[in-house]
Amino acid sequence: MMLRPAAAVATALLLLAGCGGNDDNTSDSSSGDSATPVGRTPAVTPATVDPPKGFVPVSAFGVERNLKDNKDTVSAGMVGQTALNAGVTGITGRNITAEGKSWTVPAAAAGITTSDLTTPMTVRLDGKDVVAIAYVQAGEATGQVLFQWIDPADGSKVAEVTADLGTLLGRGHRGNRVQSQAYDAATGQIAISVTPGSDATEAKAGDFTVYADPKTRKASVIPFVTPGGVLNGVVAGIRNTTAGDTLVLINGATARITKTMRARFEYLRPAGSGAKHAVFQGTEIVELQALVYRTTLLSVDLVSGSIERIKSPITGLAGFTCLGDQAAAIVCTGSQDLRPTEILGIDDTTGKKRWGFTDKQGVVPRVTAAFHGVLYAQNRAKPVLLDGATGKYLPAGTPTLPPSTSASEALSLYDNTIQSPTAVTSYGAAYLQAATGTAGYDFETILIALRPTGA
Repeated sequence: MMLRPAAAVATALLLLAGCGGNDDNTSDSSSGDSATPVGRTPAVTPATVDPPKGFVPVSAFGVERNLKDNKDTVSAGMVGQTALNAGVTGITGRNITAEGKSWTVPAAAAGITTSDLTTPMTVRLDGKDVVAIAYVQAGEATGQVLFQWIDPADGSKVAEVTADLGTLLGRGHRGNRVQSQAYDAATGQIAISVTPGSDATEAKAGDFTVYADPKTRKASVIPFVTPGGVLNGVVAGIRNTTAGDTLVLINGATARITKTMRARFEYLRPAGSGAKHAVFQGTEIVELQALVYRTTLLSVDLVSGSIERIKSPITGLAGFTCLGDQAAAIVCTGSQDLRPTEILGIDDTTGKKRWGFTDKQGVVPRVTAAFHGVLYAQNRAKPVLLDGATGKYLPAGTPTLPPSTSASEALSLYDNTIQSPTAVTSYGAAYLQAATGTAGYDFETILIALRPTGA
């Protein structure tokens, strides 16, 4: 998906958390729009801030509309110094300190269509940060999942694996949507859940897992399993059987179940994972006649399979989304009727709950990203920071003005609205901004790239 630079005039300053506190190189990689200068900011090697607590916007790029993408398929990412935008047509990266350079890696070759994809993931291969992404695809007589590991500096492919779904589903059968994704940041191994593309596929494999390893260049397809976490080749997931759902540990390379843990819930789904634990959401009916539901989070150790049960204090149907901070914390946000109602903090070392609060204690912010001990969240109209270990609000970062060299050109599509980033590294952050006004006719969305202002 190509990114097009802006051309009007406006500058803006973004300070994330300035409101601390609770208040209402491969042949198929193209150069993108590298011939067009944007902002003319000199390429420099930025100082890292770990973790960053304040940001200034450095560029706003319009993601052009196409006939295949929509708001559900377009996503943003950040790996090292590279801000990313992904969609069913491919992934584009731009180094936030080298404004005139970008790359694009297409999602599919001729004759292949893409139905869905994961969001970009940050993994390390051979000691370097790498972009990882997966696409659910189909050809005239085949279904497949394409996994790519990409160098964020130039868009060259570090590794690529194609999983042939026909080996399990039969010739001509394919998958449909990505239901969940999990990955091991230290090895680059990925496991995604794919929904069936037909009734025949559902009968043969249900919602199935596709696992891939960039080192071995091999993949496996695991029927009737939805993954929640990956560590050193072990996949933690939910196995659906006629007797009910069970939690399982699976050898990803062989697709062999190595451990089964019974979990008695009316509904069980993956919620997210950290580096050492996968978190699953179990929902049970506590009052049958009144249909009163209660949620329990199951924190599963990815080595031993041991389970810590964390009960939500709020009754009612809730959906939890959990994010790992790539260090020692996992944060889970519970929502009802699209409104955040609860946040739970989990120690990724032990799997136990460390802190939590609900909307009975005040406005619950929506956590959008987590990085090295800091949680980035949106509290109504403004971003805030939380301590991943305690859940307490953190103070503001240090304000910094945007670059003075033609910064207005680079930021002309920025809408001056402060938002919490959805992807963060020690070099910067990124998020998607809605395309409004005249930009709404030309662009699907706007990718905002941010630079840290200081610790």
